[in-house]
Amino acid sequence: MFSLALKYDTAELTGPHDDCDYTPAKYPQVLGLLSHLCDALEETGAVRFEVIAFADEPWPVDVRCDLSVVLKQVPEVLQAVRSPETREFELSFYEQGIERDLLFTKGPSNRIAVDFSTRLEWHPPRSVENIDTEALERQLVTLVEDFVRSARIVCPLAAGSQTFREWLAGMDIQEK
Repeated sequence: MFSLALKYDTAELTGPHDDCDYTPAKYPQVLGLLSHLCDALEETGAVRFEVIAFADEPWPVDVRCDLSVVLKQVPEVLQAVRSPETREFELSFYEQGIERDLLFTKGPSNRIAVDFSTRLEWHPPRSVENIDTEALERQLVTLVEDFVRSARIVCPLAAGSQTFREWLAGMDIQEK
């Protein structure tokens, strides 16, 4: 079972937080802004990033580094998932400690095979996962929607910034 998700308890997720020191001049680029928001979400202790693939146990990922790394790649991955011309694409978990790359290959009947490579000693029980194209797109969109929802609670100024709105609009995800 392949799964990417952001888990949080809305009762524990409060804000805005004092440590969410945001000004447009401080974070003019989306990459820095996403990292800043992931740092703030990690600090709450109420948000958890969960990845399950090739085994039944969640991967050892966190919100601060790994979610930030994934969110930076989601626009391109979503574009690849949605494009009928794109046959292969990848999603990299390149932070130290996880160091895995997911390799996606579109097949017949709207199925995507997910393979992996790693720079570490990791031998999961399964070497390939399969997921429907629509299911992968839904997981990615839901991941972004949940990130937006939680970021708006913890850091409303940063999550309402023009840079953030442009990042979100680039994925054709409607603000809720």
